[in-house]
Amino acid sequence: MICSVKPKKRRELARQRRKLAELGPVRHLQPQGPAAAAAVQRFLALEHAGWKGREGTSFRALPHDEAFLVAAMAAAAADGGLRCHELWAGYRLVASKLDLVSGDTAFGFKIAFDERVSRLSPGVLLELDTMAQAFADPGLARIDSCAAPGSGTVHRLWPDRRAVVAVELLPPGARGRLGARMVQGLSAGSARVRREWRQLDPAVKDPLRRFVRRVA
Repeated sequence: MICSVKPKKRRELARQRRKLAELGPVRHLQPQGPAAAAAVQRFLALEHAGWKGREGTSFRALPHDEAFLVAAMAAAAADGGLRCHELWAGYRLVASKLDLVSGDTAFGFKIAFDERVSRLSPGVLLELDTMAQAFADPGLARIDSCAAPGSGTVHRLWPDRRAVVAVELLPPGARGRLGARMVQGLSAGSARVRREWRQLDPAVKDPLRRFVRRVA
């Protein structure tokens, strides 16, 4: 299951799990049915308590984002497509993960962890527990981590890759050529905007976020 993790890292993860157990028994829980709604709320609180909350990018930072997530997860749960995973140390929630399932494929949608114990890698420990559960599920053929390129830890845990191709079907002639240029421009533009946004000084980004909230 963790053959992609080097032996030295495995020993470190085992040490971190033992250290985490000093807070109380370490348990991997999977709330289902009516309990899933409460698990989503705990995820929202845990995510908002971390750096995403401080930067205003957590789901709870904007009411309509939170409402969207709650509604989307409720719809997924109703169709049997939501899997909630939680890592507890005693009575303390240290990591929470929301996975989505469609057919025989699971998608790692969102994860949050308690930054007060970040040195013990609770998110990675939960990811390993989730992997064990997924590999034991005969109904799953593949798992998509949904991690962005360059996500070092996740890519080390999930070394296999599958090529994904985006295909745009456009009409022939002038309209098709115009559509192709628009698609290319939008793709390049969105990547450039994301790159420039990450490089902005927080003193610039924070007023922009407040302005967007006022006009949204």
